[in-house]
Amino acid sequence: MPATFTTVLRRCPVCKKTDPCSSGPTHCPRCGCDLTRAAAAHAAALHHTMAAASCLRASDYQDALEHAAYAWSLARLPTIPPLACLAALHSRQLPDLALWRARLTTG
Repeated sequence: MPATFTTVLRRCPVCKKTDPCSSGPTHCPRCGCDLTRAAAAHAAALHHTMAAASCLRASDYQDALEHAAYAWSLARLPTIPPLACLAALHSRQLPDLALWRARLTTG
């Protein structure tokens, strides 16, 4: 079963309005926050999450961990920690596994 990834910004980073891009991709309808940078960071995180999944499938576990870490620094997508846990487990990097395991539950 293929993984599904959120392709749009789901919450405004300022007021936490759900689905702020429904009325337009540039400003939050509730608080007026410019969502351009947040949407770009979300898109880059999505790109690196998909790259991590691709590296994981190719058994390139170190690159998968690097892509996951970079994606996590951009956006806290819920699909990142499971990918990173698998990569850390397969590469036998127990400290990284513990870190990503904690992120599974805390977000």
